[in-house]
Amino acid sequence: IKTIYLAASPVREEMLESLLENILYIWNEPIPLNKICELIKEEFSLEPIKDELQEGLNRLLETRKVIHKNNTWQLTDEAKKSLLEKELKKRTIEESRYSNYIELLSQLCLESLDENSQRQVWNIFNEYLIECFRVYAHEAINMFLPYSQSKSVENGDTKVYQNYLSLCPSELEKNVFEKLVTGYPLSLKETDLQYLDELASLSESFFSLGLPKDEYEKISGIKMFGWTLVADTNFLYSVLGIRPHPENEACLEILRLANTNEINIKIVYFPETLKELNKNSDFSTLASGQNFTINQIKALLSTNQLDATSKAYYERKLEDSTTPHPAQIMGRAQEILKSKGIVIYNSKHLQNLSAEENGNYMVAKYQEFESYERLLNDARVEQGRQERTPKDIQLVEHDILLREGILSIRDGKIAFADVKHYGISLDETLIKFDQYAIRKQYRGIDVAPTIFKPSFLLRRFRTFLPINTNDYQKAFLRAISLKTHEPKKKY
Repeated sequence: IKTIYLAASPVREEMLESLLENILYIWNEPIPLNKICELIKEEFSLEPIKDELQEGLNRLLETRKVIHKNNTWQLTDEAKKSLLEKELKKRTIEESRYSNYIELLSQLCLESLDENSQRQVWNIFNEYLIECFRVYAHEAINMFLPYSQSKSVENGDTKVYQNYLSLCPSELEKNVFEKLVTGYPLSLKETDLQYLDELASLSESFFSLGLPKDEYEKISGIKMFGWTLVADTNFLYSVLGIRPHPENEACLEILRLANTNEINIKIVYFPETLKELNKNSDFSTLASGQNFTINQIKALLSTNQLDATSKAYYERKLEDSTTPHPAQIMGRAQEILKSKGIVIYNSKHLQNLSAEENGNYMVAKYQEFESYERLLNDARVEQGRQERTPKDIQLVEHDILLREGILSIRDGKIAFADVKHYGISLDETLIKFDQYAIRKQYRGIDVAPTIFKPSFLLRRFRTFLPINTNDYQKAFLRAISLKTHEPKKKY
C-alpha cells in the first residue's frame, strides 16, 4: 500500500529526475533519449517507462537544468556545478563516518584489527544498513537510533543480521561486527544521522518506482481496471507509426501494457473511426524515397521544408532503408492494428446513434461542440490572441460519435467505480470539450471523464505497475548509492 502511495506521489518524479541527472552527469556529453534509456538499464539495472523519462527531461528543461538541442540532452553548466557540490558533500560525509567508525572501534577496545580488516567490516556493516532499509524502508531508521526500543537484532531482522554476520571471514571480525551493531546507535554523530536520513529517503524514492515483481504478483489477480479503451483516429496513427507526436511514446506504452496484461485493459475502435482513418490517409504527395541515396535523404531533411509526417518518414528511412511508406501501412491498417491486438468494436449502441430517429439529437451535439469552439475563440480574442480555425464538420461529426458512442455503451453509469469504457485521444480540444460538457450537465457531481489523453492515462496506470528490473536487489543497491541525489523531502 505504501509503495502504491509513493508511486502516485511527487517522490517518484524526483527519483526519476535524479536518475536522469546522474546519467547526464556521468556521461558528460549530449545524448539522445534512447541512449539515456540504455545507460539507465546498464548503470542501475532498471528499465523505466520511456514516456516517463521524457516527462522528467521536460521538467528538468523547465527548471533550466538541462539543454535540449538536435534531439540530444545534456546538463547545463550550473547543474553540473550543483551536482559536483552534492557529490563532494557526500564524499565528505563518508570520510567523516569512517573516522567516527575508527573512533568507535577505539572506544570498544577493538583496535586489534588491521587496516584491511577494519575496512572489510566497515563495508559489510554498510551493506547491512542498506539491506535493513531495503527490507523495512523508512522504518529501519528506528533500528539505529539510541532512543529506539526496536533494536535491529532484537526486533525481527535477525535473519538479515545473521546473513551479514556470516560474511565476516574470521571470528575476530564477527566479534567486531556484533559489537558494532549494538554500539553504533549509542555513538551516532551528526554525519551518521545525515546518512541514515538519506538512506530512509532514498529507499522510499526507490520504492516509488514500483512494487517488486513478487509483491506485484500477489495483487495481480485483483482486477483493478477491466477497462475497454476506445481509440480515436489519432491514437491509431500513433501506434501505426504514421505521424510524429509528443504522445506517441505514451500510446505505445499503453498498447504494450494491454498486450502483456500488466494492466487489465483492451483497446478497440469504432467502425466509423476506421472510415475516418482511411478518409484522411492520402500520402500520394509523399515520395517513396525507394531509390533515394542516403545523401539525397539527408539533403531533403536539411531543407526544413518537409511537413512533420514526411520528415518522420525520411528520418526512419535514413535509419532503416526497409521502412514502409505511410501509404503502404494505411493500405493494411486494419490488418496491422489487429496484429497489435486492436480490433473493431461493433455495438448496437452505435447503430442506435446512427438511426434516423436520433438524427436531431446528434445534430444538437454537433451544435454544442461548435458553440464550445466559438466560446474558446471569443476568449482568445478578449486575451488578444489569434482565433483558431473551427474544425471541419466531418471531424466534428466523428468526435461527437466517438464521445456519444462511449456514453451510450456506459448505459447511464457515471461513477468511476462503475464505468468500464473510456475513449483515448490525442485531441486536446475534444478532451476539453468533454470536460466542459460534463461540468455543464452534472454541476458539482463527481463524474468519470469520457476521454483520456494517453500520457494522463499512463500516469494513472503506472501507480500499479511492478518495477521493471531483472535484479531487484542490485537495482536497489545502485539507486541507493546515487552520488548526487538530494531528496527534497526530509524525514
